[in-house]
Amino acid sequence: MSADRRPSRRQVLRWLGVGAGVVVVGGTAARAGDQGLFAPRTGPAYAAWHEHPSGVRGVVAAAVLAASAHNMQNWRFRLDGGAIEVSDDLTRSLGVVDAHRREAHLGIGCAVANAEVAAPALGLAPDLVVLPGAGVLARLALAPHDRLPVDGLDAAIVDRHSDRGPYPAEVPSTPLLDDVRSVALSGSERVDIVWVTGTAALARLGRLLTDAAQALVDDERMSIDNAALVRYDHGQVERRMDGLTMDAQGMSAFMTVAAQLAPAVPRHQADASWVSATRSVHTATARAYALVVGDRDDVATRVHAGRAVQRLHLALVARGWAMQHMNQAVEMAERDVLTGTADRFDGPLSDLAGGRVVTVVRAGRPSGRAVPSPRRPVSQVLG
Repeated sequence: MSADRRPSRRQVLRWLGVGAGVVVVGGTAARAGDQGLFAPRTGPAYAAWHEHPSGVRGVVAAAVLAASAHNMQNWRFRLDGGAIEVSDDLTRSLGVVDAHRREAHLGIGCAVANAEVAAPALGLAPDLVVLPGAGVLARLALAPHDRLPVDGLDAAIVDRHSDRGPYPAEVPSTPLLDDVRSVALSGSERVDIVWVTGTAALARLGRLLTDAAQALVDDERMSIDNAALVRYDHGQVERRMDGLTMDAQGMSAFMTVAAQLAPAVPRHQADASWVSATRSVHTATARAYALVVGDRDDVATRVHAGRAVQRLHLALVARGWAMQHMNQAVEMAERDVLTGTADRFDGPLSDLAGGRVVTVVRAGRPSGRAVPSPRRPVSQVLG
């Protein structure tokens, strides 16, 4: 969803309690202006969603629109002849929330997938090599080619946003889930996707995810690092061009405006709100979960998993569905290992998936509340 879903200036003014477009609450109106409410999701932090350069630079421009944990955008790109090399920017981190950089490597895979999908429409034939270990994690060779047949995923790149709102009641059919799984796994190695459906299984995984969210916020260090990329201030969004903004949280239009007008809430209050949303919205309205399975200790597998989950998201959006990443159970599984805590999440996840889970997402029909997130421009990430 894009600009057509954002509140209009007239709606914002109405919510602020003004008549005929005349602002009578000076302090509130000033705050609204500072928070960008009169022109939401505009300016340099959102320009990447509207700019579509050609050639190799266009491939990188598509890559920066990929999913990234907490929108940290930990990718670095370098042109090497006719290829793009993708590295993990270690200066961007989720701290103890992603101590092993599993989610960072998933983000690299997501960026690679967008690049692969965009290249044929730009007259470039992609050839991907995923590399193990540190340094360059992926190399995408791009050979000039006549415009190749497009599978429809490229058009979904600019419409793909994490949808954290309540999903309508419609349940995806088995043929649909089989179809998008096949698209997601095309060309992938070392990973599989297992669907969780049915009332009992959905409830079981929903409880596990809610318990993981509660366990995360109960861990002070995890809570602190989990909050580091939350952006309450529009000025910070414009400067940093990253992070989780208030208008991307899937709240109602009224609550979104209220959250942007209010000062930043205390961390523990925000934690409680997230756990509540996990229980009453995210898991309560999940119509299916996808568990991406593989050796999550292997860097190359993580990149392939990111590639698969990004393609899954694009395939769902292209078919009129929505998706949200829900990583808390795997984050807490890794945290249990680091702290020596008894296994609370890894075993139950493995039982559901029949293997080790690399990442978890939920799917359903769109809530109508998904919006673009801020993005760093190509000039900042292309070395």
